[in-house]
Amino acid sequence: MSGDYSRARQQPVDEALSSSSYCPRTARRQEFAEELRKRFRLPVHLWDERLTSAEANRLLRETELSIEKRAEAVDRMAAVLILQGWMEGREGGR
Repeated sequence: MSGDYSRARQQPVDEALSSSSYCPRTARRQEFAEELRKRFRLPVHLWDERLTSAEANRLLRETELSIEKRAEAVDRMAAVLILQGWMEGREGGR
């Protein structure tokens, strides 16, 4: 994966929400996360996943996969990038 990309993606959602990208759906996501925290008494981590599909497409274009196979794999690759960024963010915060 792209190391530079994962470091850039380690911006927690709370920081991203303070930018000009705030929208009503953002508030609903925060409220939902808070409901989950209270109901299950577990930590809920919000993560800014914007642009992960674009990065996944970029990475997959570098492979020899056909266009059809890349289209099938883009969501899985985006999920990998989100999880990787979150895990690296946890490691860096210790």
